[in-house]
Amino acid sequence: MAEPPHGTTTRYRHGCRCAKCRAAKSAWRAESRAKLQGQEPPAHGTYGYTEYGCRCAECRAANRAQRAERRAELKGQVPPTHGLSGYTRYGCRCAECRAAKSAQSAALRGREPPVHGIAGYTAYGCRCDVCRAAATVRRAERRAKRQGEPPPVHGRAGYSEYGCRCDVCTEAEVGRVAQWRAKVKGREPPVHGHHGYANYGCRCEQCRAGMREYQRKYRLRKRAR
Repeated sequence: MAEPPHGTTTRYRHGCRCAKCRAAKSAWRAESRAKLQGQEPPAHGTYGYTEYGCRCAECRAANRAQRAERRAELKGQVPPTHGLSGYTRYGCRCAECRAAKSAQSAALRGREPPVHGIAGYTAYGCRCDVCRAAATVRRAERRAKRQGEPPPVHGRAGYSEYGCRCDVCTEAEVGRVAQWRAKVKGREPPVHGHHGYANYGCRCEQCRAGMREYQRKYRLRKRAR
């Protein structure tokens, strides 16, 4: 029996992964999803997330679990093609994969995230209350897991993620803060308060009051120790 031609979904189902067959499969999936988008999925889960575009809590949780499981399987393997997929799925950090990830981040920055939360904070650079709260919770959970473990490499990550206060980690964090403050000095702070006073050099009444309140609480904490 003759093989079906390249550039068809049939040949893709037969196991061919050439550029033409992959493009045909991608086009078919995009067309199928476009028809289903916005409809109520028959069953919530990964299928509802990928095919129907449903972003309910159940579909999002199922999609996260599936992606985590898939990444755990692929971690450390050499990606078949270097780029964004190699960075996100295989954990590859070669120059090509890192450049693809940086390009994606630059393209998303400043856009309105489709769903506010941790993805809105990290991928889109959104700093609304919902995205900031999600990022705070995620950082706290990650730090709680790593707290007390020796960092694989001492430096900024060792200070912020592992709670290491050795000279190397402390010096790296002090340098990072100084460099960041020099970069944003004089800009309009996203939120006025002690953060705007200390990091952006803002001296409006709200930032001055925020700094005074921060210093007052700091003194009370020191006395309580």
